[in-house]
Amino acid sequence: MVNSIIEISKKTSKAGRTPVKFILHEIYDSDKKYNANGISWKREFVEENMESVKSMPLVAQFLDDTNTIPFGAHGELNVKDGNVTFEDSLVVGSFENVYIQDDIEVNGKTINALIGSGYVFDQRFPELVTYLQEQYDNGNPVESSIEICADKSKGNTKILYEDGWKEKGRIPKSYQYSGHALVVGVEPSDKTALLLELNTKKKEVKDLSSLNQVIETNKMNYNDVVALIENVFNTKFNENKSNYYYFCIHKFYPEDSTFVMKTWSQIGEYYQSSYKIEDSKLVIGDIIKVTENWEPVNGSKSVEVNSVLLNIYNKQNKEVKTKMDEKIVLELNQKIEDKTNEINTLNKDIEAKVTEINSLNTKISDLDAKVTELSDTIVEVNKKLETEKTEKENLTVEVNTFREEKAKNEADAKKAEVNTYFETEIPKNGFEEAEINSLKEYVKKCDLDGLKNAEKELVFKKFKDAKANESIETNSTNSVSNMFISTKKVDENKVNAGKIPTFFN
Repeated sequence: MVNSIIEISKKTSKAGRTPVKFILHEIYDSDKKYNANGISWKREFVEENMESVKSMPLVAQFLDDTNTIPFGAHGELNVKDGNVTFEDSLVVGSFENVYIQDDIEVNGKTINALIGSGYVFDQRFPELVTYLQEQYDNGNPVESSIEICADKSKGNTKILYEDGWKEKGRIPKSYQYSGHALVVGVEPSDKTALLLELNTKKKEVKDLSSLNQVIETNKMNYNDVVALIENVFNTKFNENKSNYYYFCIHKFYPEDSTFVMKTWSQIGEYYQSSYKIEDSKLVIGDIIKVTENWEPVNGSKSVEVNSVLLNIYNKQNKEVKTKMDEKIVLELNQKIEDKTNEINTLNKDIEAKVTEINSLNTKISDLDAKVTELSDTIVEVNKKLETEKTEKENLTVEVNTFREEKAKNEADAKKAEVNTYFETEIPKNGFEEAEINSLKEYVKKCDLDGLKNAEKELVFKKFKDAKANESIETNSTNSVSNMFISTKKVDENKVNAGKIPTFFN
């Protein structure tokens, strides 16, 4: 069990420093054994690197800005320029010595472990020391977690592992211990890394009676009552449970004398119980697991812890009430009144905001209706546009088809016209075969004008040639009037054969 390894250190605290001792981590005898992160610590390499524990910081995260409630672990991990940083955790102490201790009993098993001893800065974190002392006194485990990094003194930029890095069973070989973090409210990777010693003067604890958890309250001051209820709840709750090591009061219901506690553990859970004062003693009833928003059946309202505790003193502990300082009562009442006024103001602001939100919701509904209407209109317009687009595309296809057919018909007609002219008119000229062949290129081009022009040129040439071949006869009688020109008669057979143009007859 954890309690079997906890001792109260007899050392004398140095100024502002409370000595502490932690199990830093377990040392394994095989790489088949490893912690939840897959690390297997080998004794040989632990001995080689353990000196780096000296001057190593002890760090913690806190739930509140006043650094009174530890919650978290190492902090938010960031990497800048290749260096790992934890920017939201605080250094709350340091380590001065380190050694290996064999055969330590932890959580019911015997282990070999690396032990680190050092200090918590109690002047700067007094509430943390108080918290650790309370956990120590109540036998609750204070878990922690070690940090390691590359050994830059050897020129390394990363942690070196024996046989390389692997997910499970990797053995750090060359590294440095860089920090040790308190682990509160999250799951540690090594359940054996616990607080061994805490050296403060051990508080005198009221005698906690056995089964019904009856505790005297009439000698306790106002601020102790909250801690009293939490401690009683803690003790009773952990009779048959583990892994729950911090509780706080979540809600009080004074009309029913009930309250709800919240656990800070691996997962936050809520538990309800009743309380009562009997013969100036506090009694905690049965503990029932509930939801965060649990409320009594009769709907009684929850109130702040201070108000409930004040009611305890006013209604059930008159003797304590009469001894309370009148100034404290007035101050508490004034705080309650101020808080009530503040709540009323907030309620008015909330009502105004609700009205504003309702108005905005109405406007949003109207706008949504308009958007729906416009959307329907857009759909209809898009349908019409799509129909018109389709019709236009169909018309375009028809027009293009018509144009193509028209162009084809015109080309066919032109070709037919040229062919007809070539076949019917050209032969009438009586051209030779070579002349006719010279005209065929215009037929291929469907160039009627070109064909006709070429025809004219051939006719004109044939005419000139015919003129040149004419015979001229003269009967001269010494007078011009006796001169005549006689044209040689053309062979009629050639004309009829279509070899010579008819207009030469």
